[in-house]
Amino acid sequence: MRFLTKISLLAAALMAVALLSTSVRANDLLTGRFTLTQSAQWNNTLLPAGSYTIQMRRTLSTSNLLVVRGEKESVAMLISSGTPCVNCGAGSINMVSLGDLKVVTSIDIAGIHENFKIKESAKQREEELAKNRKPSSEQIAIHVDSNN
Repeated sequence: MRFLTKISLLAAALMAVALLSTSVRANDLLTGRFTLTQSAQWNNTLLPAGSYTIQMRRTLSTSNLLVVRGEKESVAMLISSGTPCVNCGAGSINMVSLGDLKVVTSIDIAGIHENFKIKESAKQREEELAKNRKPSSEQIAIHVDSNN
């Protein structure tokens, strides 16, 4: 009798795990990947050059959770779901060069455009003004998985 109880509990636990993992995947609005050819600052995180996966997940609020994962570094942030983007297409990450540093300024993904504040130090700003040049911009494509 004890053996049957243990087997029943184990079966119930496995079923719960299976149901939860299915519901978590259903919360993904988008999954994809991109490659950074050099390191880039995204909010307060410095992402080294390399390959990354990106996921946008639904939350219980009006925001979505954007998760970027690399081999060495990850970043997660809430982004609003209220700024529609008609011309976003498959998706892109938009950056500017501030001296030798690349900084993510916005993302176009899943029909949403989101801007990020550039956290530039006063020293960086002075150096750019002294050089009297405008920051150059760059766009990196996000390869969206076909099951989205």
